[in-house]
Amino acid sequence: MSYIVENLTFSYFPQKPIIKNLHLTLERGYSYVLLGINGSGKTTFLRILNGLLKPVSGSIMLNNINLNSLKRSSIARLVSFVPQNYTVHFPFTVYEAVLMGRYPYKAHFSDYSLEDHNITISILEKTHLIDLAS
Repeated sequence: MSYIVENLTFSYFPQKPIIKNLHLTLERGYSYVLLGINGSGKTTFLRILNGLLKPVSGSIMLNNINLNSLKRSSIARLVSFVPQNYTVHFPFTVYEAVLMGRYPYKAHFSDYSLEDHNITISILEKTHLIDLAS
């Protein structure tokens, strides 16, 4: 997966942009660090990259597709996002949390398929988390 961000500007309030004219390329296979003081726009930028917030101007290409042209459900199949501060009101297991990543692939009001469960187990094995699954 790759991102190409061009001339990105975002603002919660008119005339006060948090992000202004950002140009950035993020390529598959690399690790990146997003560093800044509190309130500098790090989480806002991640929400924009995940399609949760719309920029004021500029474009974001995700795998050579304009992010603005994708439906939220299509973006959810490509990108997942777990916020740093997130209150969980139910005691999910590691297995259940990973399985939730398959939600965009299932039909509404249907159970997860055998394929969803197999993919979840495969992910837990690849990330060496299978011992923490239950």
